[in-house]
Amino acid sequence: YGSTSKINKQLPSPETTIFEIGSVTKTFNPLILTQEVIAGRMKLSDPINSYLPDSIPTLQFQNTRITLENLANHTSGLPRLPANIFSKNADPKDPYKHYLTDSLYSFLKHYQPTVKPGTLFSYSNFGAGVLSTILERSTNSSFEQLIITRICKPLKMYNTSISLDPVAKENFAQGYNETGEATLPWDLATLKGSGAIRSTLSDMIKYTMAQMNTSNTSFFQRAIILSHQTTFKGKEQDMGLGWRISHNKGNTYLHHSGGTGGFRSFVGFDLKRQRAIVILSNATDDVTDIGEGFLRKI
Repeated sequence: YGSTSKINKQLPSPETTIFEIGSVTKTFNPLILTQEVIAGRMKLSDPINSYLPDSIPTLQFQNTRITLENLANHTSGLPRLPANIFSKNADPKDPYKHYLTDSLYSFLKHYQPTVKPGTLFSYSNFGAGVLSTILERSTNSSFEQLIITRICKPLKMYNTSISLDPVAKENFAQGYNETGEATLPWDLATLKGSGAIRSTLSDMIKYTMAQMNTSNTSFFQRAIILSHQTTFKGKEQDMGLGWRISHNKGNTYLHHSGGTGGFRSFVGFDLKRQRAIVILSNATDDVTDIGEGFLRKI
C-alpha cells in the first residue's frame, strides 16, 4: 500500500523495498546477547563494567551493579539519551551521527546512577547503544557483522543490514517527516544498537516467523526463547529481553515499535495463537495502535 516516494509513486516491493526499522533493532540486540549466554561466554547477571574500559568507574546504585540484563530490558536507570549528545555538533535531521565511542565512554565515566538497577522500567536508547558497544568489544566484531552473521544469514534475510550498498540505496524507500518533508537516512554511530537496522517486509516476516517457531530446539531457537522470558514485571507491561510483553483478556503478545526521522515500524506476535503482524512505513504517523489492535483482537 502507498508508494516508495511521492515522486515516482511506485508501490513498495515486499522483497526489495528497504525501510529503516528504528527501535525494532532493540530486539536484534538482545538476541546476540542470548546467543552469547547460551554459548557460555556471557551471563545476564554480568556487571556491564566487566566489558567496559577500566577507566569507567563501577556503575551501581545502593551496591547494586548495572548488568547486561538491565541494558536489555530497560531497567538500568541509564537515561533515554546521554546529556552529552546534545552538543553544537548535533544535526537535527541526523541527531545521532556525531555521537562516537569516545563520547559514550566519556558519559559513562562521569555518570552517577540514581536508581537501583532492576527496579524501574525506563526506556533507554543509550542503554541499547551501550549493549551493542559491549557486544562489539566482547566478540571483536562490528554490530553489523554480528547482525548479518548471527541472525540474517541463518534466517536468509539477505536484504537486511545497517550500511547501504549501491543496490540497497536504489531500493531504499524515501522517508517523510511529520510535515511531509523528505528526510535523509539516519546514521546512529555508536548508538546503532538502539535503531540502526534497515530491512524489507519479507525479511522482517522471516524474522517474526522465527520468533514463533518455539518448538525447535536448535541453538538459534533456544536463544530466541530465552529472549522471550519475562525479566521484569511492570504495571503497564512486562519485559523480556528487548521485547515488550503485554497481556489482554487472557492472551499474551510480544511486540516492539520503532521510529526514525522518516519511518515507523511495528513487529508483534502472539505465540499461543500463532498470530503476528509486521508494519513498515516510510512516514512518521505512528503504527503501534494498528499493530497492537490486531494482536488484541479476539
